Amino acid sequence: MPVYDPNKNYNDAYWSLFCQNESILAKIEDISLSRDSYLKKILRIEEQYEHWHNNIGDNDDSDEYQKNLRKKHERRYAAEIAREYNCPYHGCEKMYGSEGSMNLHIKLKHKGGNKTDREKTAKHIVFCQSANLPICMAQLLVKINLPPGSIREASEQLQINLSEKTLDQLEAEVLKTNEAARLKQKKNELMKTQKYRQA
Repeated sequence: MPVYDPNKNYNDAYWSLFCQNESILAKIEDISLSRDSYLKKILRIEEQYEHWHNNIGDNDDSDEYQKNLRKKHERRYAAEIAREYNCPYHGCEKMYGSEGSMNLHIKLKHKGGNKTDREKTAKHIVFCQSANLPICMAQLLVKINLPPGSIREASEQLQINLSEKTLDQLEAEVLKTNEAARLKQKKNELMKTQKYRQA
């Protein structure tokens, strides 16, 4: 751990770093969106190629065609996939064969953001707690629904030793904030549905 210097204003330094971090996160989100757009285009091209291959390409026996033929990827059946990754959210019993699939499930079904965002948010909370800085859970968890155990994991990754009681309190506060956000969203969706029916 770095040595504390009483002459430094850590709050100003931390705020500056936080602002820089937010700017970088916004850029990452822009890049992520453009990446998704490119992936969709690639998927469309691959689907068109598959369609062409299945309907037209089988009739072409030329050497050039055989040379350029893309190796077909053999998909596994659902029963063949070893599902070793459990969804960490309470009440969700989904299991996945890869971490990537589980992360996609967390992002889409639990509004947990991507893995990087979850780790950064959890580390931010742990760092603030260790430095006795104020933590605004409601602001931090507006877009990200942190799964249980995130704070403990972040504490281990940062090698910051917080007491079990503190970790339990932080986890409970995260859970409470997430639940409040979920109920608020559900209420808003219900109100929108009622307005739509009345119109």
